[in-house]
Amino acid sequence: ADIKKLLLKDYDLNIDGNLSINTKSEFYYFQGRASGELLDFNASISYKDKNLAYKIEDLNIRNIMEIFKRVNKRIELPQSLNLWVAYRAKGEFYHLDYLQGFIDFAKDNYYLDNISASGYVNNVKVRLDDKMNAIEIPKLDLNLNKQKLDFVFNKAFYNGADLSSSKVYLYDLFDEKKAGIYLRIKSDNLKFDEKLAKALEDYHFSLPFYQKSGKIKSDLELKIDFHDKGEISYSGILALENASISLADFNITKAFVKLNQNDLNIENASVKNSFLEADFNAKFDLQKQQGNFNTQISRLYFDNGELLDLKNQNVEVKLDYSQNVNISIPQWNLILNFKDGLEANLNNPKILFSFSPLLKKFGFIDAKNVYYKTL
Repeated sequence: ADIKKLLLKDYDLNIDGNLSINTKSEFYYFQGRASGELLDFNASISYKDKNLAYKIEDLNIRNIMEIFKRVNKRIELPQSLNLWVAYRAKGEFYHLDYLQGFIDFAKDNYYLDNISASGYVNNVKVRLDDKMNAIEIPKLDLNLNKQKLDFVFNKAFYNGADLSSSKVYLYDLFDEKKAGIYLRIKSDNLKFDEKLAKALEDYHFSLPFYQKSGKIKSDLELKIDFHDKGEISYSGILALENASISLADFNITKAFVKLNQNDLNIENASVKNSFLEADFNAKFDLQKQQGNFNTQISRLYFDNGELLDLKNQNVEVKLDYSQNVNISIPQWNLILNFKDGLEANLNNPKILFSFSPLLKKFGFIDAKNVYYKTL
């Protein structure tokens, strides 16, 4: 039987095609074309003994968000599928070469592992949250197989930085308890700015700093389950060169950072800011948000060296950034707080008197405590 101008109202689709029915075997087969303002596609559907096989080909979608809204009125799609395909990774035009699968209604089995699809999206903007600047991908290939949705691209950019060697895929897409995302962030000039850092915090990945300027080479891998009780793993490297970071406004001349889950190691680092020049190696516990530095201080100075001018000292420095940024040097009983400018408490003033031209000038001999705060 020929079907002419059948209207599928929910999606504003006109359907033309042919329906074949074998009454003896109770086999039904439909082949046709659907077209409308939002999408158009070819479809072939076969049905027998409560088993349905479907294949959609040459599918073109012009408004993915509207399509998902209408589908969700009828079928509750997995949250991860809604979020990432309709909102987080948004494109101007979607094309699928095919989407196919099989359903056994008698067993209520949708054979989710067997759903497969292939296609592409033009001019994609990817955001890990609603506030960050978009990662821009001119063309994104989509491949769905065994509940894994691969995002394949040749070019990708974030704030001018090239992310073309990066990789993204969603896994266990139709299983709410297992679904998640794999991210490999690889770049020779990553822009790890404040917005990207905060977006990654939503995925339980938090570094003690973000980049303000300079160069960061990255190769980071993150695997994050979407479920609240799911697993999270991350590892990788960062190489900083002439980079200004948010942590106490340090300027990193060079540093090599290794990340393995909650352990972060910084090797062969050189740092400089308005009061410190030093080389160090450091270990961080990202879960506790604390770090220990083995530091060779070339110079530590305040007020252009008048209040303090300390040179060539090897010290252990402790960092706690769980609330505000606090730096302490136990052997000096020195605590630095960076909540509002710089606030310093020195409970062993002898170290200060030895290296303070100003206090020597005024004849200071001893004190219990020295307090300093920038205006």
